[in-house]
Amino acid sequence: MRRAVLILLLAGAMVLGMPDHGRAEPVVTASITYKAVKGRSVNELIRSLNRSRTNGAWAYTWWRVSRQSCVTTLEIRQTLPKWTDRSRAPARVQRKWDAFYKALLAHEAQHVQFARNAAVEVDGLGCNADYRKVVRRWMAVERAFDRKTKHGVRSGATLRYE
Repeated sequence: MRRAVLILLLAGAMVLGMPDHGRAEPVVTASITYKAVKGRSVNELIRSLNRSRTNGAWAYTWWRVSRQSCVTTLEIRQTLPKWTDRSRAPARVQRKWDAFYKALLAHEAQHVQFARNAAVEVDGLGCNADYRKVVRRWMAVERAFDRKTKHGVRSGATLRYE
């Protein structure tokens, strides 16, 4: 009897000490909406970008982390510009757009990473923990990132009038 109890205690200790590989990852849904941008010059592109702004920005990433029945859900929505008449513009304008767009995508990818970080951290909490504090903290990190980068401008996510 004592041996059976000892075996059960050891088995229980092993299970408690093992990582939970059966734990579900956050459920992620992501969507991208493209807004058409037209122009043959940098100035025309800027005007078109300004007309198609979402929440005051040329590109925008929105996210929400929620939790129900111990399942963490992450919803990500991005709005990005899409240059529809690129082939009609000179190579010089295309190169400027390419540099801008590469920096813009990198900036928006960082917003997605903040969202994923928040979701993973929330997913690691106990089922009854208040996950909203974690989400608020990651949103504050995101706001600080936008302030530091001037919403991507300092990393090249901008076009300048010529």
